Amino acid sequence: MQTNPSNVSQRPSTSPHRRPIGITIITVVNFVLAAAIVFLLFLLNAELPRGIHWTEMLMVAISIVITLGITIGLWCLQEWARMTAIILYSISLGVGIILFLLDPPGQPLGLSVPAIIIWYLTRPNVRLYFDKHASFDVEKE
Repeated sequence: MQTNPSNVSQRPSTSPHRRPIGITIITVVNFVLAAAIVFLLFLLNAELPRGIHWTEMLMVAISIVITLGITIGLWCLQEWARMTAIILYSISLGVGIILFLLDPPGQPLGLSVPAIIIWYLTRPNVRLYFDKHASFDVEKE
């Protein structure tokens, strides 16, 4: 049986079910945080705390849906999810910088976590994996 050399060079070198460990960590942490917020929303279901309007709760719910969508997209190694995550973490980093300027000792995590995630998602080896996954039709096992 002869293999076509052009097909061999186009196949990803890893299984379609494997992803970089950093992506796994990012998606698991995002999912756990979203689940914790959903749990808190259910606890607050009967009464909204004083000063919180229902529109704020709606905004939180919408952000949870978006976060879960991006998390699932990252888990499935979708390029759109990587780019959207970079954009949203960039916004988070910008907000973190503003908050750091207003209260310097209070925001080291608000700056470091988004910066590390942006750095990681833009690494050539991580980007290449997303490009490979999006570019190739991998047969199911």
